[in-house]
Amino acid sequence: MQFKHAIVQNQGNRGYMEDYHCLYANLPNDGIFGGVYDGHGGSFAADFAHARLHMEFWGFLKEGCSPALAFEKSYQEITNYLHSKVNLKDLAKKRGLKKSVVTSDPSQMDSGTTAANFYIVDNAIHFANAGDSEIMVISENPKDDDFTLTTLHEPSNAGEITRIRKDFGEEVEMDRVSIIKDNYYLRMTRALGDKKFKSAGVIPTPSTGQFKMLDSNKWIICGTDGLFAHIEKYVIGEIVREQKTAKKIANHLLKNIEIDDNVTIMVLEKV
Repeated sequence: MQFKHAIVQNQGNRGYMEDYHCLYANLPNDGIFGGVYDGHGGSFAADFAHARLHMEFWGFLKEGCSPALAFEKSYQEITNYLHSKVNLKDLAKKRGLKKSVVTSDPSQMDSGTTAANFYIVDNAIHFANAGDSEIMVISENPKDDDFTLTTLHEPSNAGEITRIRKDFGEEVEMDRVSIIKDNYYLRMTRALGDKKFKSAGVIPTPSTGQFKMLDSNKWIICGTDGLFAHIEKYVIGEIVREQKTAKKIANHLLKNIEIDDNVTIMVLEKV
């Protein structure tokens, strides 16, 4: 499959930008890898993930892992690095990377990030996410279904609350929207990094899956919660079908957001 793409970002009313993204085409087997990362508690974790995770993922694929397992191991590996306060120079040498690909302040290594990633190959989308960044597939015909591929990992998800209570105990403090640890609040139950919330049940393990694209599945929307928390998904579908091209879709979605948060919107249009 071939795609056109467009990516837009906006810092919103925040005094800082903690969203990052990546998109790599022309991979072996004509594969495409992409994703968005929404940082919190500083930008380092999101910056680190956007610069490293795809390389970890590809390494695990080469070792024979399935895409789902490669995503799971990659998310865990990035978190392990962050929890261990890795020396960037040593890591760059080990991985053959340039230190300059991560520019955020290393003192923010206790920060965390969401992730929503896709790997497209052989007419299939392999996907993964941790946190509240999401991926949708939009169909060209409004009579056909649109699909949300990702899972929201937050305290409103009953399955997540059950997991945390079972694995980490009833003493974990939370309210309807946040995990609470030592007077710090986190509005998600899965993320990369976030060392201080590890004992409160926050894990990097992603939800994963595979979606076989049909002829009617025309667009892929990948975005941070700056998009999905502000526009209902049925409205996103309507805008996508109305605007049609990746660039027009991305710009129109951005214009329809009352921006009080960082936002990243990635649009892939099948051609």
